[in-house]
Amino acid sequence: MPTILIIGASRGLGLEFTRQYTAGGDAVWATARGEQGLQRVRALGAQAITLNVTQEDAASALMTAIAAQRFDIAILCAGVGDASCAGDIR
Repeated sequence: MPTILIIGASRGLGLEFTRQYTAGGDAVWATARGEQGLQRVRALGAQAITLNVTQEDAASALMTAIAAQRFDIAILCAGVGDASCAGDIR
């Protein structure tokens, strides 16, 4: 059984990846920013981890949460947007 890490699993593609991997019997560790997202992840049977990628200490907090775990697959579905730079996107 593979172990999967999904960063940004509270909705959209991340939540669907979580749904499909848990339905397939895989061990899933999934992150979400807030309690509602964490509840959705838990309801699917995944191990929920609080992570807000907009915080400077997010990477170190994630490393602490998963330090003893090995993952076969890691999926990054989280992103950070800044409306002030929207004009720079080409």
